[in-house]
Formats: sequence, C-alpha cells, structure tokens
Amino acid sequence: MEFKQWVEKYDNHGVFEEITYPSETIEKVTNTKIVVTSDLKRAIQSAKLLNQEVKITSDPLLRETELPIPSMKLLKLKLKPSIWAVI
Repeated sequence: MEFKQWVEKYDNHGVFEEITYPSETIEKVTNTKIVVTSDLKRAIQSAKLLNQEVKITSDPLLRETELPIPSMKLLKLKLKPSIWAVI
C-alpha cells in the first residue's frame, strides 16, 4: 500500500472501544458539558465512547499535524509507514 493511501486509511479509520479507560479521563469527561475534537472520525468516536451525552464540537484546525507525503517516488523505495513518519 502506498504511503498516501495508508495516511488516508488511518485518517478515516474509527476506534475500538476499550474495556477500561483511565479514571482521570472518565472523571473529566463525565463532568464536562462540551468536548472539542478534530473533525477526524476517530477523534469524534473517541469522545462519544467516553461520554455519549456530552455535546461534541469538531473542527479541522484541531487535527494532528499531517504527515508529509513525498511527491516523487524515492527510487521506488517501499518502507513501513512508521519509518516514513521518521524520515
């Protein structure tokens, strides 16, 4: 899979519900009236998993820094996405 496709798949992927969450996180989310997230699916789903009743506001400005995608094939070099992230 090309790196660009991997990034797109990662950005559009959801999250898995955990069995437990840190108690400090649960306490903060339980006592809040609004959660602000990025507009990525995984961020919104995370907020909903922690508190289904809370109002969620999302904005693309809150996204993680995007990984650079090389515009040219570097000698057709194929590396794992974690390696490309470091390069």
